[in-house]
Amino acid sequence: MYPYIKTILFALALALGYAPLLQRIQSFEGVAGLLAYLVLVGLVIFGVILGALSRLFLVRLAWAILLSGGVLFELSYFHVMADHLTYDAFLELYASRNFLGDAMQQYAQPLLASLPCAAALFAAILMSPARSMRPGESRIASFLSVIGPAGVILALSVLLFARGGSGASALPFGIPVYAFFSLAVYEEVVDPDVARLPVTIPRTGDTLAGDLVLIIDESLRGDYLDINHPRGVDSGLQENYPGIEVLNLGLSVSATNCSIGSNMILRFGGRRDNYREHLKSMPSIWEYAAKAGLATVYIDAQSEHRFFNGMTDEEIAHIGRIIQFHGVEPLYRDIEAGKALKKLLADDVQQLILVNKLGPHFPINDKYPPTYARFQPSLPTGSFVDTAVSGRMPELFSGQWDLYKNSYKNTIEWTVGQFFRELLTDLELNQTLIFYTGDHGQSFHERGEPGLRSHCTPGAVPAMEEGVVPMVVIGGTALNPQLQAVLLKKHNASSHYALFPTLLEALGYDSEQVEAVYGPSLLSPLEDPMTFNSRFRARLGLLPVWNRVDINELVSP
Repeated sequence: MYPYIKTILFALALALGYAPLLQRIQSFEGVAGLLAYLVLVGLVIFGVILGALSRLFLVRLAWAILLSGGVLFELSYFHVMADHLTYDAFLELYASRNFLGDAMQQYAQPLLASLPCAAALFAAILMSPARSMRPGESRIASFLSVIGPAGVILALSVLLFARGGSGASALPFGIPVYAFFSLAVYEEVVDPDVARLPVTIPRTGDTLAGDLVLIIDESLRGDYLDINHPRGVDSGLQENYPGIEVLNLGLSVSATNCSIGSNMILRFGGRRDNYREHLKSMPSIWEYAAKAGLATVYIDAQSEHRFFNGMTDEEIAHIGRIIQFHGVEPLYRDIEAGKALKKLLADDVQQLILVNKLGPHFPINDKYPPTYARFQPSLPTGSFVDTAVSGRMPELFSGQWDLYKNSYKNTIEWTVGQFFRELLTDLELNQTLIFYTGDHGQSFHERGEPGLRSHCTPGAVPAMEEGVVPMVVIGGTALNPQLQAVLLKKHNASSHYALFPTLLEALGYDSEQVEAVYGPSLLSPLEDPMTFNSRFRARLGLLPVWNRVDINELVSP
C-alpha cells in the first residue's frame, strides 16, 4: 500500500483544487486552445512529480514548502475573488503586500478553505518515495528529480513572457505564482517604477464656478440607450428637467474594451502613443482638482470594501472623501449613488466628484426589480441577488443571447433610467458640469461569433461593439449655447482620450499645454481616430492593438 499513498495524496490535492481547473476548462471556446491548455497542465503535473521523487529530503522539503505556499496563495485568491489569478492581479496583490496581515484577518475563511489542498500537496511532495518510484541512478535522472518544478517554472515564465503575461490561469500546484513572480522581478529590473510627477501645467483660466462631475457607467453599450437609437432603452435623459440642459454627443469610443484600462485613462489621461508612460508617471485627476482648489470625492457603487479599476493606495491617498454603500444590495447601489451625488451637488462646497456606477455588469439577472422586467423573456432571477460583479460569465447563462439582451435592457432601464430620474429631478445645477460615459461596450455576438465573452476580448479579434459607449454632457448655466455648439461638433466623433483634457480645461488649466501633454479635448477641432485598445496591458515586448469603430457598421440593438 505504501507506494500508492504518495500518488493518492497527489490525486487528493488535485481534486481539492479542482474548481479553478474545471472552470478554466469550461471557459475554452475552441478545441485547439483546450488541447494546448491540457498539455500545459500535464507538463506542470509531470514537473512537480519529478521534484517529489527526489531522494534528497531537503530538496523535497523545499519544494513542499514553496509549492504548497503557492497553492495556498492562488486558491485563496480564487475563493475570495471567484476568479482565476492573473498576472495583472498578482502585480496588484504584490504592490499591496504591506497589507498582508489585514488581508489574512479579513479573508481567514478562504485561507482555511485552501488549507486542505495545500496540506495534501505538502504531504505528497515531502513523503519519501518508495524505492520503486525513484528515478534511475543516472546523473540526468537525479538532476531532473532535483530541478523538476524549477524547469516547469522557467518554461512557463518564457511562455508568459511571449504572451505578455497571459496563459497561466488555473494551472495546478501553485506553479503560476512563481512564474508571475519571476516576470515581476524581470519587469522591475528592466522597467522600474518611477515617482509620479507633480502638477506642472499652469492654470490660465477661471475654474468652473460649480462642481465638476464625471460619471462612469459599467459595461454600458452606448447604442442601447434611447438617446442614441430609436429602439433604445429608456435612459431617463430624454425627459425635460427644468433649468438643466442634457447634451447628447452620441456614440463614443472607449479607451479599451475592459474596465481597468478605460477607468485608468479617465483618471490619469494619456494619448494613444504614450498612455503607458502616463499611467506610470503623471498626476491623477484628483491631484489636478486639488491644485485648482476643489475638494475631491469618489462615489464607488461597485464595491463595499476593496477598490476596483486599478486604484492603488497612492492614488486613494489623494482622494478627500470616499463614499461606498456598505450593506446595500447590488440592486440598489446605483440608486443610492444617485442620491449621494444629488446631496453633494446641493452643498456649498466646490468639488470634483467621480462616480463609478455598478451599471449592467454581469451577473445582470438580478440587477433590476420585478417591476422593471419589461423586456421578456429574460434570464432566470434569484440566484445572484448578493453578487455585484462576477468574472465567471460562462456560469451565469447558457448562451441564450436573446434572454441575456432582454435582461441587459431591463437592467439599463433601472440602473441608468432610474438613476438619472433620481438625480436630475428637482436639481439645480447652475455652473456645474456633469460628464457621463461608460467604461466599455458589449458584444452580444450579433454576427454569430462563438463563445460567451461579452467584452475584454483580447488581441485583434474583438467586435467593435465592445468599444462603443455613450458620451453625454449635463449642465445648467455653465452649458451655454456657445459651449453646446462647440461640443456638438463631436457628435458620434469622440473617445475617452478626449475626456481627461476636457476636465483639465474645465479646471482652468492652459488649453495649449493640456493638448500638448494629453492630446485634444472635446473642445478641439482635431479629428479623433475612433479606436480602442484591445491589448491595454501591452508589456514584455508586446504592443497595443488598436481597433477602429465605424458607427455606420454597428449591429443595431
